[in-house]
Amino acid sequence: MNPIENIWDTIARAVRNRIDPPSTLNELAAAVNEEWNNLPQENINHRIIGMPRRVNAVLRSRGHRTGY
Repeated sequence: MNPIENIWDTIARAVRNRIDPPSTLNELAAAVNEEWNNLPQENINHRIIGMPRRVNAVLRSRGHRTGY
């Protein structure tokens, strides 16, 4: 449900798919920071705007699994 979880997943996939993946902790931190900065604001906005739809899906399912 938490939009930041989806955003972190997007960033993690971008870091994993790099042609030259990070091999040290410093490189990983730099890669995550770069991918965060490259994330389009519209991606973040889309996740936030979709929250009412997600909450309604959880309510309809009475707390059980949803498509999210």
